[in-house]
Amino acid sequence: MGFSVCCLLCDAPDLPGSKRCKNCISGHAKAREKLSLEKASTKSQRLARELIQMISNPSAFIDDNIHGQWMKNYSELINTHQGSPTNKTQDQILAKFEKDRNKNKKSLISQVANQNKWSEKPPGPDELIELKKVYGIENEHKPTTWNDFIDELNELLEE
Repeated sequence: MGFSVCCLLCDAPDLPGSKRCKNCISGHAKAREKLSLEKASTKSQRLARELIQMISNPSAFIDDNIHGQWMKNYSELINTHQGSPTNKTQDQILAKFEKDRNKNKKSLISQVANQNKWSEKPPGPDELIELKKVYGIENEHKPTTWNDFIDELNELLEE
């Protein structure tokens, strides 16, 4: 939700689901929703939005001239509670790059498009006859010479 600093500074016992926690979290959620739904038209609304952003992600505002020290304290509180991520060694990073490099790269579009059972091997003669029946194509003969082809075209044009 972004108000973890408030919970870490609270004097209530750390009991999940307590009435006080539920009331507080509900109030924070309502305030955040109200401030972010409408356009910030007054200076106080803009200030409130800025403060919500700062409290939600204090580590991003450590360099702020006015609030930087507070944001650093809040960030340290959160990191102490959640634990800081461990730094990766160069070997771990190189192993991750190698794993990603060797990963089979497939496109979702290609996977869907290539579900055709004949993509590797074309249909056999029996399957072709069955497909022609399904699509209403009669077994037609192919002209053997150009003259036969032209004669068939002329017959079609006469009809």
